[in-house]
Amino acid sequence: MNSTKTPATVRELADMAREQGKTLVEMLDIIGPIPMPPAGYILAQGREDKWIGHEIVNRRWIITPTWNVPNGRALEVWMADHKAPRYAELSQADAVQFAADLLAAAQA
Repeated sequence: MNSTKTPATVRELADMAREQGKTLVEMLDIIGPIPMPPAGYILAQGREDKWIGHEIVNRRWIITPTWNVPNGRALEVWMADHKAPRYAELSQADAVQFAADLLAAAQA
């Protein structure tokens, strides 16, 4: 079985076409539709393969919706006070708010 990697950027598509001696249109015919990031996501600074959505920022955490070609949608979570080997601690009220923020990010 032969497979062709899906390019994450137009630049990767152009490089693939050049390597195979094909035009961009011919490459698109070979690989089929290219997955696109969700509406409203922007390319992460300094990256060519990761898009980010609207972050939820709280004094104790940041939840960043992300998207890339191999993995699709995901959530990145940064917790204040989380430095190995210690875990971040949340009060009961913070835990309820964190759960609500995670749910909102997952549903967006």
